[in-house]
Formats: sequence, structure tokens, C-alpha cells
Amino acid sequence: MTIYIVDENTGEGVELCGDVQFRLVNSKNKKMICRFAMNTSFISTKTNKYRFDKKGVEPDSILKNKKFDNDF
Repeated sequence: MTIYIVDENTGEGVELCGDVQFRLVNSKNKKMICRFAMNTSFISTKTNKYRFDKKGVEPDSILKNKKFDNDF
């Protein structure tokens, strides 16, 4: 499955397919908050959504960190 991520401000998009890794980075200090990976074939064709929870991201220390809500 191919997905498209579109910037709401510019309307420009990127086509993604296969294995994709995301890294969330703090914009102030440029430190990585966490990362997660997925394969686009697991995205539901009915909803076009894939759901992660706190257990699906790394580093594992996020599981114990009270800064991150359980619904993170």
C-alpha cells in the first residue's frame, strides 16, 4: 500500500510505501524524543489509519516516563 503525507500549509506531499521509520525530535534542543517504524501494508484500507501506543515506540524509557501520557 502507498500512503501520502501532505503538509497542510503548502499542500506538498511525500509518497511512502514499504518500511517507514519516523523520528520525533524536540524542535528546541534537537534531541530525539522517540522513534517508531511501520510497514504501510498494515494500514487499514477502510480507515487509512494505523495506531501505535506507548509500547510501540523506542526508547523503552518512554513507558516509564510520566511526561508522556498513556495515550501517547
